[in-house]
Amino acid sequence: MSGDTATLNSAQAYADQAELDAVAACEAKDVVRAAAAATDATNKANAAQTAAEATAQAYCNGEITTLDNALQAYADQSEADAISAAALDATTKADAAQSAAEATAAAALSTAVANIESSISTTRFHSSVTDVTNESTLAYTFTDLQGAEDYAVYVNRMLVRPSELTSVNLSTGVVTFASSVIADGDEIEVTGWKFS
Repeated sequence: MSGDTATLNSAQAYADQAELDAVAACEAKDVVRAAAAATDATNKANAAQTAAEATAQAYCNGEITTLDNALQAYADQSEADAISAAALDATTKADAAQSAAEATAAAALSTAVANIESSISTTRFHSSVTDVTNESTLAYTFTDLQGAEDYAVYVNRMLVRPSELTSVNLSTGVVTFASSVIADGDEIEVTGWKFS
């Protein structure tokens, strides 16, 4: 029986050692597997991080480009709106200034004309009648005609045509008739106006 006990103890010891060896072997394999798993996990995490960074960078670059484009478009539109508003404002102000200037000029012209008209004094004249006593005398002097601005010559109350006069001297008041226009007994008179 003691022999069986020794065998049993030896078997037990062998079994215990085998268990210890098996546990040690398993632990060693677990360490290797754990290290490999850790390395794999680290590699995958690094790859995922690199991919995420690249994706994030690409996204950011795209967003920045989109934002830049949007800001540029906004700036361009703002500039165009500002130019359009400035042009419209300038046109409106120029039109207003032109209207004001025209109104001022018209008022000034009206005032100037009124001042000139009020300072101008005219006198109408109608000479006394001169009788023709010698039809060969063709020149007659009318002092009323001197300095006249406008005049009319009448023979027997009928207007004389310019072709029937040789000359009219407004400085001297001498009216010279063409031949055969006047005859003995005709009445000559002049009318018109001048500045007084």
